[in-house]
Amino acid sequence: MIRFIIKRLLTIIPMMLVIIFIVFALVSMSKVDPGRMKLGADASEEDVYAYNESLGLHDPLIVRYGKYVVGILKGDFGVSYYYNEPVMDIIMGRWPYTIKLTLLSMAIALAAGISLGVLSAVKQYSILDRIATVASMLLSAVPTFCMAALLVLTFSYKFGLVPASGVTNGWKSWILPAITLGISYSAQFLRFTRSTMLDTTRQDYIRTARAKGVAERTMVWRHAFRNALLPLITISGTTMGALLGGAVAMEKVFVIPGLGTLVQDALNRNDVPLVIGAITLMAFTFMMIMLVVDLLYAAVDPRIRAKYSGGKVRKTAKKETAHNG
Repeated sequence: MIRFIIKRLLTIIPMMLVIIFIVFALVSMSKVDPGRMKLGADASEEDVYAYNESLGLHDPLIVRYGKYVVGILKGDFGVSYYYNEPVMDIIMGRWPYTIKLTLLSMAIALAAGISLGVLSAVKQYSILDRIATVASMLLSAVPTFCMAALLVLTFSYKFGLVPASGVTNGWKSWILPAITLGISYSAQFLRFTRSTMLDTTRQDYIRTARAKGVAERTMVWRHAFRNALLPLITISGTTMGALLGGAVAMEKVFVIPGLGTLVQDALNRNDVPLVIGAITLMAFTFMMIMLVVDLLYAAVDPRIRAKYSGGKVRKTAKKETAHNG
């Protein structure tokens, strides 16, 4: 299993290099003059040229990319043009807000989507199943920003139950953003859970369990749901990445000082190092999420766990058998 983890971590390295190069090349095409931004409009061309030269902006693209990668390996993501501070220090001050919103939204999406999906599958064609199916279709059709506007108008301005924006009111400030993202993605989990559970409950071993008199709750959660977990784990990983991007967008709507607000402001200010650093961190986070998904596969499915933990033993046994034969 450790060998599998190391192999996946080594796979992430070339992928990150490609992503960083694409982002670095695209952003470098923008006509940004850091020297003019820093020194002001009254600075001479010689001073501006010297300042840009000190940043290495006159070097070829591949040279600047190589220097940037070496800097990342040392933990140096450059200095922000606007804030004149290390990029990583600025990002780390905003990153916890984005992660918190993503995790809260994911928890709501999983709790609502999976529980209703299982109930819909168990009570197929019932009133509950029909209501859940229609609700999932409606939630999927409503854009996230429209959902946010409706929730703010209803629960903030009309009833005054929760704040409409900001994070200064403690845990209440996170209710609307988390529900907006979580409910939108819970519809996806509901439909997927329902379809996988219906397929699983029609298998022969489920009919055998019912014939043996296994309790319905045990049959549903211990047998059917456990075997339906693998596809759910896959969609959970991709949804987590989508929620990360959704959190970045929702931060602007609910005025949360997270990474999304930071990136949008950096784009408006042409703060190239800050934009590259933020996108690089988000890409790395998504890849680590997919690594966790693979590890959860092994935790849920004994066959996958045995493949990586016992593969070496089986290989040795085969060699011994061939030698004795």
